[in-house]
Amino acid sequence: MEIRDHLFFECKVSQMVWKCVLTLRQVSRTVMDWDGELQWACSRIKDKSLRAWALKLAWNCYGAMIWKARNQRLFAGMVSTISEMVDRIKQMIRLKLWDKHVNVECHASRGVCIA
Repeated sequence: MEIRDHLFFECKVSQMVWKCVLTLRQVSRTVMDWDGELQWACSRIKDKSLRAWALKLAWNCYGAMIWKARNQRLFAGMVSTISEMVDRIKQMIRLKLWDKHVNVECHASRGVCIA
């Protein structure tokens, strides 16, 4: 049986995807289970800063990508690589940032947003 904890943070593939997303955001730490990751994220997204907003965006894009990859694997027999999933997450984030007129080329924004 597939459960939320396994799908998002216990599966080795999803762990690697999240680790890559964290690394792109300049966060270096061990990936935890669902409850640990949720607690970690919630403690950092409470304010209105660009950093908090970027984390919310990264979290949501990660969840959407893992779910989409799961559905593609189950229903279409398509398997995405870690690199493909990370690239899609980066693309999703770029599109959202572009829509908000955030300059991801700006040095100050680069460390906060995934460029």
